[in-house]
Amino acid sequence: MSEPQKTIVYFSIWSSASELAAGSVRPTLEAISDYENPPSIIYVSVETDAIRAPSWLPSTATFVPVCVSNGRSLTARARKIILTLSAVRQVVRNSGASAVLSRGAPAAGIASLATVGMKCHHLIESFEPHAEYMVSAGIWPRFGLRSLMEHSLEWIALKRARWIATVSRRYHRELEKIVSSSTEVTCIPCIADSKLFYFDLTARQLLRTRMNLCDRFVIVYVGKFGGLYLDKEAFHLMARLFDLDQSLYFIILTPNAEGEIKKLALESRLSTSSYCSLAVRHTQVKDFLSAADLGLGFHRPTLRSSGFSPIKYAEYWACGLPMVSPSGVGSDDALIHEHGLGLATDILDELAPEHVISYIETLRRQPPSRVTICKAGQYVRNPNLLIDETNLAIQKFL
Repeated sequence: MSEPQKTIVYFSIWSSASELAAGSVRPTLEAISDYENPPSIIYVSVETDAIRAPSWLPSTATFVPVCVSNGRSLTARARKIILTLSAVRQVVRNSGASAVLSRGAPAAGIASLATVGMKCHHLIESFEPHAEYMVSAGIWPRFGLRSLMEHSLEWIALKRARWIATVSRRYHRELEKIVSSSTEVTCIPCIADSKLFYFDLTARQLLRTRMNLCDRFVIVYVGKFGGLYLDKEAFHLMARLFDLDQSLYFIILTPNAEGEIKKLALESRLSTSSYCSLAVRHTQVKDFLSAADLGLGFHRPTLRSSGFSPIKYAEYWACGLPMVSPSGVGSDDALIHEHGLGLATDILDELAPEHVISYIETLRRQPPSRVTICKAGQYVRNPNLLIDETNLAIQKFL
């Protein structure tokens, strides 16, 4: 007689309609649903509007959106946390779930409190030192209520979780020293969705022809500016690169407002003929990565940025694209150099533009194989690691 199907609640604070969910939640849910004896999955996300289940949701999963108002005040944020915590707790109680798998530090604290007093294990994937990073980046004041609240939630999560997957080897080693002996800690770097990200030669040729790029060396950046990401410094670097080599062309794929991008470009004196700024769907990004010759990473480097693993890096490499990364972001510096995946350098240094131009000249003399970079990227950000490690955790704690 077969055992009854068990239930796992997967919780993320990101909207299911966001690129973050499509790029990071989707791979985990697909991995769980593909197991030989998959559990019943309840996917809980935080939404500010009524929303349907995402098109990418596996057929074996049930979607439960938690609708909350979107306010910026501390009171509104506290209310949002309380309402979300209550909703997650109710889902766990009503479903009889054996485990909650939460993604990221902000979700982890809420999930830990939601499972207090229940016979339900808490597992965490993609855990990063979010509060400390926001403080070290100068975004939150160290003793502000928000940073103190988030830090407290993260500490509770670290104390109560049975399984924690970091995304950085450096942070993995750090956590092993502070969590209890009953908590298992592993490392699963963020991966790209291979169904959406791969080198497309036809798309490269069509886009470069349509955009009249001819033989220009194309550099692409995918992501936001400001906050967690460099803004003025990023545009200063691009302007200096163009000053040194006017055959360069920048494609900027960002959700930032067009007026904001124009202002940053104007302040840095980046020529309007040197770039275009576009907002495209997640499914279109692959075409622009295929059309480019080099990718840029603008994650703001701080003393705590070694705990991160940017998904965009994996997406660049999945498309066979080498990249320039700020030094100290995640555990990728040595791996980037060792496997020929790009250049890790202090992009805030005055000599950074010269270092990047020197690397571009190397790429022009010896264009790297897209296939080779894709394979090296898969080695560094191994998708099988997500499947294997998560499966082991679910088998043990479900």
